[in-house]
Amino acid sequence: MQTEVGLDKAEIDFGTFPMNEVKEGKFLLTNTGKNLLVVYDVITSCGCTKAEYNKNPARPGEALELTVRYEADESGHFNKVLTIYSNAVGSPHKVRVRGQVE
Repeated sequence: MQTEVGLDKAEIDFGTFPMNEVKEGKFLLTNTGKNLLVVYDVITSCGCTKAEYNKNPARPGEALELTVRYEADESGHFNKVLTIYSNAVGSPHKVRVRGQVE
């Protein structure tokens, strides 16, 4: 059964930071539909980006928090995509993290 989802933002900009610093950000996925929201998987575009989220379904009106950690493996600009697979209409949804590593 499908539901609707609202994302609080589509992108996180970590700005400029040193190579040895790990950055962390959060996306909120709010269940705006009438059925349970289930996130099946989150695929990242590289091994330097990790995603953590609660595996329990969100009831209508509740939100799931998706925590993203970026650990640079090289300096320079980055623009990474996370693909969120769920039972929401329009799935998969894509969000981004970007920044500049010195």
